Amino acid sequence: MYRIWLLLRPDPPLPKATEPANSASVLLNAVLDLFVEKPERYSLHRVRGPDADSTNGAVLRVDSGAVEFRTLLTGKEKGYYEVELLPISRETHGNEPSPSFRGDLNWNPGEKATLPLHGIASGLYEARLYHGSTMSSTWVLLSAGTEFQSSLDAYEEFTRQTASWGDNVSPATKQAYQRAFLEYLNLHNAGSAQ
Repeated sequence: MYRIWLLLRPDPPLPKATEPANSASVLLNAVLDLFVEKPERYSLHRVRGPDADSTNGAVLRVDSGAVEFRTLLTGKEKGYYEVELLPISRETHGNEPSPSFRGDLNWNPGEKATLPLHGIASGLYEARLYHGSTMSSTWVLLSAGTEFQSSLDAYEEFTRQTASWGDNVSPATKQAYQRAFLEYLNLHNAGSAQ
């Protein structure tokens, strides 16, 4: 197992947590375990073309059958966007196969960007935003109820941790670890729902 870890670890190695046995280091160890199992799952696969990009992940609230997408649109220009959600995990919290979703938004910066989600449950998805000839892609964790705030807080803490790694770790590696953490949160939430 040690040899496998040496082969899979990012180069250079990730910085160590500054405090022993704190919650951030426990979470990092859980994410490292996911990486050892399937590192290729979290790598960033670039979409061909000059107008495609990959953005940071997010935790989004599912409330009354709708999702607020403002977090994903912040910093993007005003206009019409097509939103596509593709399930990353085969099962959601209800252990049912999750369908994909497509919807249209008229984004006006500073306003809400809410879409009703017909048949979409909490879980981990790839969110694609299409605007004219551009497409951006990211992983999102859709979360409802009390799970939302705890997942959001944990993800924000983890992204601060990856930001503290500085320039010694590439942005793509940081983003891959953030994706793994979103999956960790999804697995944790799905386990607590059962």
